Amino acid sequence: MYDGGVHIGRLFRTIFLIDYFTNPAFRNELQHVLNRGEAVHSVQRAIHIGKIPSELTKHHDSLAAVSSSLALLTNAVMAWNTVHMQRAVDQIEAMSGDALQAADLRRIAPVKRHKVVRKMT
Repeated sequence: MYDGGVHIGRLFRTIFLIDYFTNPAFRNELQHVLNRGEAVHSVQRAIHIGKIPSELTKHHDSLAAVSSSLALLTNAVMAWNTVHMQRAVDQIEAMSGDALQAADLRRIAPVKRHKVVRKMT
Protein backbone atom coordinates (compact mmCIF):
# COMPACT_ATOMS: atom_id res chain seq x y z
CA MET A 1 0.00 0.00 0.00
CA TYR A 2 2.80 2.38 0.94
CA ASP A 3 4.75 1.67 -2.26
CA GLY A 4 1.59 2.25 -4.30
CA GLY A 5 1.16 5.65 -2.64
CA VAL A 6 4.79 6.53 -3.34
CA HIS A 7 4.39 5.65 -7.04
CA ILE A 8 1.14 7.63 -7.34
CA GLY A 9 2.89 10.60 -5.72
CA ARG A 10 5.72 10.34 -8.23
CA LEU A 11 3.21 10.15 -11.08
CA PHE A 12 1.42 13.30 -9.85
CA ARG A 13 4.74 15.09 -9.47
CA THR A 14 5.71 14.11 -13.02
CA ILE A 15 2.39 15.35 -14.39
CA PHE A 16 2.82 18.60 -12.47
CA LEU A 17 6.34 19.12 -13.82
CA ILE A 18 5.22 18.38 -17.38
CA ASP A 19 2.45 20.98 -17.02
CA TYR A 20 4.84 23.45 -15.43
CA PHE A 21 7.44 23.21 -18.19
CA THR A 22 5.10 22.91 -21.18
CA ASN A 23 2.20 25.19 -20.27
CA PRO A 24 3.18 28.88 -19.94
CA ALA A 25 -0.29 29.89 -18.69
CA PHE A 26 -0.06 27.34 -15.86
CA ARG A 27 3.46 28.46 -14.99
CA ASN A 28 2.43 32.14 -14.95
CA GLU A 29 -0.58 31.44 -12.75
CA LEU A 30 1.52 29.43 -10.33
CA GLN A 31 4.09 32.23 -10.16
CA HIS A 32 1.29 34.74 -9.52
CA VAL A 33 -0.01 32.66 -6.58
CA LEU A 34 3.48 32.23 -5.13
CA ASN A 35 4.10 35.98 -5.38
CA ARG A 36 0.88 36.65 -3.47
CA GLY A 37 1.98 34.27 -0.74
CA GLU A 38 5.33 36.01 -0.48
CA ALA A 39 3.55 39.36 -0.31
CA VAL A 40 1.64 38.10 2.75
CA HIS A 41 4.98 37.21 4.35
CA SER A 42 6.21 40.70 3.55
CA VAL A 43 3.24 42.17 5.42
CA GLN A 44 3.98 39.87 8.35
CA ARG A 45 7.59 41.03 8.41
CA ALA A 46 6.36 44.64 8.43
CA ILE A 47 4.06 43.90 11.39
CA HIS A 48 6.72 42.18 13.46
CA ILE A 49 10.27 43.39 13.07
CA GLY A 50 12.98 41.56 14.92
CA LYS A 51 13.37 38.23 16.63
CA ILE A 52 10.82 36.34 18.65
CA PRO A 53 12.09 36.09 22.24
CA SER A 54 13.72 32.72 22.87
CA GLU A 55 11.47 31.94 25.85
CA LEU A 56 8.48 31.99 23.48
CA THR A 57 10.09 29.53 21.09
CA LYS A 58 10.86 26.82 23.64
CA HIS A 59 7.31 25.50 23.95
CA HIS A 60 4.99 24.47 21.16
CA ASP A 61 1.99 26.22 22.74
CA SER A 62 3.69 29.59 23.09
CA LEU A 63 5.13 29.40 19.57
CA ALA A 64 1.67 28.52 18.22
CA ALA A 65 0.21 31.51 20.11
CA VAL A 66 2.80 33.86 18.59
CA SER A 67 2.20 32.47 15.12
CA SER A 68 -1.59 32.70 15.49
CA SER A 69 -1.34 36.26 16.77
CA LEU A 70 0.77 37.29 13.80
CA ALA A 71 -1.67 35.60 11.42
CA LEU A 72 -4.61 37.37 13.10
CA LEU A 73 -2.92 40.77 12.82
CA THR A 74 -2.00 40.09 9.20
CA ASN A 75 -5.59 39.14 8.39
CA ALA A 76 -6.86 42.29 10.11
CA VAL A 77 -4.50 44.45 8.02
CA MET A 78 -5.57 42.70 4.81
CA ALA A 79 -9.26 43.09 5.71
CA TRP A 80 -8.76 46.82 6.37
CA ASN A 81 -6.90 47.18 3.07
CA THR A 82 -9.63 45.27 1.24
CA VAL A 83 -12.38 47.57 2.54
CA HIS A 84 -10.48 50.69 1.48
CA MET A 85 -9.48 49.21 -1.87
CA GLN A 86 -13.11 48.34 -2.60
CA ARG A 87 -14.10 51.94 -1.83
CA ALA A 88 -11.48 53.15 -4.27
CA VAL A 89 -12.67 50.73 -6.97
CA ASP A 90 -16.28 51.84 -6.40
CA GLN A 91 -15.25 55.50 -6.75
CA ILE A 92 -13.31 54.82 -9.95
CA GLU A 93 -16.24 52.92 -11.43
CA ALA A 94 -18.69 55.66 -10.41
CA MET A 95 -16.52 58.36 -11.98
CA SER A 96 -15.90 56.47 -15.22
CA GLY A 97 -19.31 54.83 -15.49
CA ASP A 98 -17.70 51.53 -16.53
CA ALA A 99 -16.79 48.48 -14.50
CA LEU A 100 -13.11 47.72 -14.15
CA GLN A 101 -11.82 44.80 -16.15
CA ALA A 102 -11.21 41.49 -14.36
CA ALA A 103 -7.61 41.47 -15.64
CA ASP A 104 -7.02 44.85 -13.96
CA LEU A 105 -8.63 43.79 -10.69
CA ARG A 106 -6.52 40.63 -10.68
CA ARG A 107 -3.38 42.74 -10.38
CA ILE A 108 -4.37 44.46 -7.14
CA ALA A 109 -4.21 42.80 -3.75
CA PRO A 110 -4.59 43.84 -0.11
CA VAL A 111 -1.05 42.69 0.64
CA LYS A 112 0.87 45.34 -1.27
CA ARG A 113 2.82 47.55 1.05
CA HIS A 114 4.90 50.62 0.45
CA LYS A 115 7.89 51.84 2.33
CA VAL A 116 7.08 54.65 4.70
CA VAL A 117 9.65 57.41 4.67
CA ARG A 118 9.79 59.37 7.89
CA LYS A 119 11.51 62.69 8.11
CA MET A 120 13.81 63.25 11.01
CA THR A 121 13.06 66.52 12.77
